[in-house]
Amino acid sequence: MHAVVSGEFHVHGSLDLDAETDALMDALLELEEASGGVVSDVDVTATLATATVTVTLTVDADSLDEAEQIGVRVINEAITASGGQTKRPTSTSGTGAGYEAHRRASELVPA
Repeated sequence: MHAVVSGEFHVHGSLDLDAETDALMDALLELEEASGGVVSDVDVTATLATATVTVTLTVDADSLDEAEQIGVRVINEAITASGGQTKRPTSTSGTGAGYEAHRRASELVPA
């Protein structure tokens, strides 16, 4: 079964959100290619004025729960691979922007 998995994030500590979302998309494309068809249709959108980033991808899995787990893992791996963090940056957590999850969603799609 196919499911669309998305995550919406408020980004904190970004020096150049446009460049960071480009790097995030590159990381997602690499993970999509490495997934052997499990992950497809990756997309990143950003609203620069509000520092909001939305990541969407399609996951092929046996259940919606499994698709959600895979999708969240891939999104978090891409954030990390692109130099970001999945938490708000602190003075000791490095220099990457923090992606604070605002909303996550998953839904089945027709195959």
